[in-house]
Amino acid sequence: MSESIHEKAPAHGPGVDASRTNPKPGWVAAAITLMAVVVAVMVDRLGVVAAVDRMIEERVGGIGLDGDLVRLSPWLPWFWLVVMAGAISYQILHVAGHSRRVMLGLTLLVLHVSWIPVLALCSRVVPLASTGIGLAWAVVCSLIYAARHREVGGH
Repeated sequence: MSESIHEKAPAHGPGVDASRTNPKPGWVAAAITLMAVVVAVMVDRLGVVAAVDRMIEERVGGIGLDGDLVRLSPWLPWFWLVVMAGAISYQILHVAGHSRRVMLGLTLLVLHVSWIPVLALCSRVVPLASTGIGLAWAVVCSLIYAARHREVGGH
């Protein structure tokens, strides 16, 4: 009599609490991404960080090598948020070790902030404060979820 693969390999390893496993990390990353976008949109629409964006624009006004500041498409940082929040959430949920997860999150946040001087040298500006909050939200939520759950078969 042939046994099915499910009978040979249990869904949960020894000592793994079934309520703390993460069988579908892709769906979790998608949910975290959606929450990050909603948080960023609400922060943006409420005008909480508008003063920060104005302050950054004033500070980088004279840096550019190309004359007056040019505003880039307002959709650019939102596209960046969706792509990078999804990517970082998915990656954090699949990387073992808390220090590695934290390093991934910090690297993304530094990369996000590094847009400001790079664009300023090109005399470009784009509001990045609300999308930065969304990315930080995605990183923190992913770190918390990864610390409290683990993948099936993970160590």
